[in-house]
Amino acid sequence: MMWRYSLRWCLPHRPCPGRRELMVKYTVPGAPIPTKIRELWKEYQGQGYGVCIDFPPSKAVQRWSAERKAEARRRKMVKRIEKTAPLFAQELIAREFQERGAYFNGE
Repeated sequence: MMWRYSLRWCLPHRPCPGRRELMVKYTVPGAPIPTKIRELWKEYQGQGYGVCIDFPPSKAVQRWSAERKAEARRRKMVKRIEKTAPLFAQELIAREFQERGAYFNGE
């Protein structure tokens, strides 16, 4: 994971006079503000630009496989029905599988 320091426009109620981001630098976590951003900030100090730090996600979002989705959907449905109507649970579960089989197969 890297930290993202940037010098960007910070006044939302005023239009930006130039570029929204003047400089961007990525650093290791815990590192101080890069000197180039600090020097550039001193040039634009008091004009509406500010030093910002972001923590971008380090890896892409993982999607569940169809089997994993199906397993989770079945498990949650069984738990929900057994909690709501324990006497008729088996019948209601069978009916749900019959009516919405594709959904509970991960499609």
